[in-house]
Amino acid sequence: MTSVLLPVVLVGLMGDVPLSLVIVALCHPTHPWLVHALIAAFGLYAVGWALAARSVVAAVPHVIDDHQLWIGGSIRHSGKLPRGAMVRAVPVQGSRHAWAATQGVAMRDTLRMSELDPPNLAIELDAGAMTGVELLRNGKPLPPRRWLLLYADHPSELVRLATRKDATALAGEAATIS
Repeated sequence: MTSVLLPVVLVGLMGDVPLSLVIVALCHPTHPWLVHALIAAFGLYAVGWALAARSVVAAVPHVIDDHQLWIGGSIRHSGKLPRGAMVRAVPVQGSRHAWAATQGVAMRDTLRMSELDPPNLAIELDAGAMTGVELLRNGKPLPPRRWLLLYADHPSELVRLATRKDATALAGEAATIS
């Protein structure tokens, strides 16, 4: 979704400027430049917001090493999941509500960790190992739930690395999965 956001905003802005020229010339002939400046400022603000949202999501990837998974790729959410807390990771096909219905998971047991993009990966957490899980929303602690739903550009790679039992196979190097 974040890849589509900027073109949509730009196309909308290109349509708004010519339309505003006609409307302002007819409705506000005494001070058209002020109205044009406001429309341009709001359009550029939207473009700036779209660029910032995309750069934040692309700049903070998910990273996994021998000991934990760092959750990134989100504007508001971040976190650390110890390997021992992760029971399994499964891909989410379709909507999260459809996935929850097919898996028999109540939505109150899930926590969505991506705002802009729909989640395509679900990580089940061990109820007995929740003490090491650190989740944040806007820098404030967030209580973990049984399932974490997040977006990954390469969910199958993240599933493979997150569920690998021999963590030493990473040879001490962190694997970055955006």
